[in-house]
Amino acid sequence: MRRASYLMGVFIWYALMASDLQAFGLNETIDHSMNASTGKYVASHLPAQSNLSHPIGLQHHHVFNSQALLVFDGEDGFYDFLPQAATHWTAQASYRQFLLEKKKRKAQVLVGTSDGMLHAIDAQTGVETFSFIPKNWSAQAHQLHPFDDEYRQYLPSPLVEADVYDKRPTTSATETGWRNIVVGTGGMAARSMFAIHLPLGLGASARITDSSTAGDVLWELNTHDAQFADLGHILQKPGVGVMRDGTWVVVAGNGYTRSGGPAKLFIINALTGAHVKTIDIPATGENGLGGVRLVMDLQRCITAAYAGDLQGNLWKFDFSGDNVNHWGLAFGGKPLFRAQFALRSRAAATHPRQAITATPVYMAHPRGGHLVVFGTGKWFQSSDGQDSNVQTLYAIWDRAQVDEFSPTPTDTMNTQPPGTSTMVSQTSLVEQTITPIQGTNFYSASKHLVNYADKRGWYINLSINPVNLRLVQAPQLAVGKVLLQTISPGGDRHHDASKPSPTTVLFVLNPFTGSASAPTFDVNADGAIDSLDTFDPTGHPINAVAVASNDSGDVSFSQKIGANGLSAVLTSNSGQTRLLGVKNTLRRSWRQIIRRPSPSPNTLDTHP
Repeated sequence: MRRASYLMGVFIWYALMASDLQAFGLNETIDHSMNASTGKYVASHLPAQSNLSHPIGLQHHHVFNSQALLVFDGEDGFYDFLPQAATHWTAQASYRQFLLEKKKRKAQVLVGTSDGMLHAIDAQTGVETFSFIPKNWSAQAHQLHPFDDEYRQYLPSPLVEADVYDKRPTTSATETGWRNIVVGTGGMAARSMFAIHLPLGLGASARITDSSTAGDVLWELNTHDAQFADLGHILQKPGVGVMRDGTWVVVAGNGYTRSGGPAKLFIINALTGAHVKTIDIPATGENGLGGVRLVMDLQRCITAAYAGDLQGNLWKFDFSGDNVNHWGLAFGGKPLFRAQFALRSRAAATHPRQAITATPVYMAHPRGGHLVVFGTGKWFQSSDGQDSNVQTLYAIWDRAQVDEFSPTPTDTMNTQPPGTSTMVSQTSLVEQTITPIQGTNFYSASKHLVNYADKRGWYINLSINPVNLRLVQAPQLAVGKVLLQTISPGGDRHHDASKPSPTTVLFVLNPFTGSASAPTFDVNADGAIDSLDTFDPTGHPINAVAVASNDSGDVSFSQKIGANGLSAVLTSNSGQTRLLGVKNTLRRSWRQIIRRPSPSPNTLDTHP
């Protein structure tokens, strides 16, 4: 089944044979440019009258399991709030002008295909503007076949757009120090990362976008680089930002390898690809670090990060110092939390570990620190589809204040008594239980009190039908709620048509309780979300927090402002669902300038 969505006038198919796109003019001639020394490969389009002709890379290849990225003017890093005092913050004054310049260019859609290439397509006309092949593509090229009976995922996978500032002098009269870049990884295809510069154009009225060339491939790295030998398959989007010392960086977990290996955090110079620092995870056995969530201060500098590993450890990284030698693991090298399915019939030591692969999210906690929301489970190995271990959704309160870190990561305000292995224990969490609502595809949640005077969060075991639910996509925040898109694989990673298709269960929760304090879904399908949705078809009280769907495609969670005020919208391949929420939308015209008060001494971490 083909699925579709509209992006800036382009009709993009979810599983599309690229030859079907020829109606949009995707038969332009192109010029292939290869940098032999690095293997950089960019195919840039030339006018139709050019005598250089070559079939474009999009023809006869699938767009499969590759999330398209729309690049236009949507990226706003709020970098006009950067510090002004130090000389390396000259970027601050020019960022608003850079945002205006981005509005003058043409929008592009970037997407990977099964030929191992990253393609950029004009979002209005459908004409391809350039394509890129990572330098290690040739090692797997013999396995690329457009009509294979198995969808091989040889394509650049997670993509993230970012703005970064380049202090180096430039000879271009049209370029300021600001650069708009896209950072990608090899995903399931290769153990690699890369960054590409996307030029803004030639002028205010022309709305011309320069096609990227081989020179715009800022850097590529893979396991042949000695400092990245432990780089694995990175399946989550890297983080991009600026450290307090003024270094613009890409931050990513090392991902996963077939043979297993250590878990590591890589910090990479965003402009050059140079190795900045590697932080080793102190865990033995086969491991790998998943998606990384960066924590920014009010001046948009990176101060910390959260990430989970295959052994169920949720780690916090301390970047609060302005010296690279002080960056490292927080809490003296202890994990913030360890995810283990708590079977009451087993001793604590025998509880199975729950892998954390999806990027966590966080929000400010009203009593100080952050509430970190994440889930467990993985789905990238052939055996994962049949994994019947129960996975869990979690919210953990990290009480540490960003500005209260010691200059050295081994000394923190959150010291624990000797013998404790994590900062937060399972016993300090409140369990919420989930039950299906009879006669519907919704689920109800308990309303157990989460008292943060003596508790550190909540958890929900995914021991419901459909079985084998797990979280492999990053949670999303909007209108005071958190969306967690769990999935039950049904089949295996190769999408065998003879096996059941994946099923999604979408949770929309109050992030501080793991439940809901007011109706969220239109359970009775009467077109309104009101008190009538607090009862099931038989009249029993319910508290709907989740809905099952056969639509296993990505779902976006966004805020909309309309005639009736602010609401949240779930947008999927099959339509939109409106939700109720609080009015906390973030507007570009203001910023918070008053800090939260520090927590009172009796709230500090002195026990699990």
